[in-house]
Amino acid sequence: MRVSRTIAFVTVALAAAQTASGQATAEQAGGEARAGGEARAGGEARASGEARAGGEALIALLPPTPDQDRLAVYRNPIAASLARGLGALQGVAVRRVAVDGDIPDEVALVVDVRLASIDKRRVSLAIGVRDPARGVTVARFASGPTALVGLDAVVERAVAELSGDVRRALAAQRARRSELEKAPVELPVTVIEGIAPEESDARQRVVVLQATGDVRGDRLTTSRIATEEAYRLVDGLGYRPLAAASASDARAGTYAQAGAVARRAGAAASLKVQIEAIRFDYRGVLTARGIVRVVLIDPDGQALYDRVVRTGTLVGDRGDTPYALMRYVSRQSLDIARPRIERALGEDR
Repeated sequence: MRVSRTIAFVTVALAAAQTASGQATAEQAGGEARAGGEARAGGEARASGEARAGGEALIALLPPTPDQDRLAVYRNPIAASLARGLGALQGVAVRRVAVDGDIPDEVALVVDVRLASIDKRRVSLAIGVRDPARGVTVARFASGPTALVGLDAVVERAVAELSGDVRRALAAQRARRSELEKAPVELPVTVIEGIAPEESDARQRVVVLQATGDVRGDRLTTSRIATEEAYRLVDGLGYRPLAAASASDARAGTYAQAGAVARRAGAAASLKVQIEAIRFDYRGVLTARGIVRVVLIDPDGQALYDRVVRTGTLVGDRGDTPYALMRYVSRQSLDIARPRIERALGEDR
């Protein structure tokens, strides 16, 4: 029997009050999860890229963090030296920001510095450069034991070693942004809307419908991130992910419509992700908990899987923006749903 029930793809407020204690859910992620892993290359249009007038890429420099109070006196000299060195790179502007302040959307990269004491005269310096919108570390530097009197030289060496990776990371952001101007969703050309897929991929197909949701008033980026993560899931399960053949198909809103999209594409199913809510918090770093609906529909319009998934508390790194946490929420939700989706697809073959 075909079910025509509407898949409720609705916009829910960012802080939707759906996390009441004891509320039953189909899936529950247990415990605290650290979300510092490498995310698939993202395409956040607002959150990464060259934002300043004249095409300069903005790098945010967080206050260096010493592990002992006696080392606090070195924070400003280290930050000033890093700002001068990185600011000398062509096409780069550096802004020092407060660690507990919001990272502006136009920031392309964030620099985090840690200073650790080894003994009274020696320290170690560790520097990480992250893409704050994707939550990905793009460059690292570690000094090893260093005399306090030689910190200036170590910072200069750090700038020299990090410069190449910083340039490459900024170039990759520019390339992603260029692709975003050409395609509605950042997927390989074989699945971009309007482009015929390559027949050399013989895997069974699953259509990835356009994800929905509205986080921070940014529906486009919310949709893009969740859609990319759905694509990653399908590919990881050994199926061939396809975009819908048209914009109207991509927005299929009922079981029957989603099933028809799968049927026309010769696919095993259509997959839809709906970000219902993400609740952010700040605990020295940005954290998030998410509520995500995941729906898998077969070509006959029957639901193979339809569940609301709740994530655990996901913890970002220093300088990560809400866009990075949105990706973590999308990824963990789909990872929670993965075993049952895999089973449902296998049973439907």
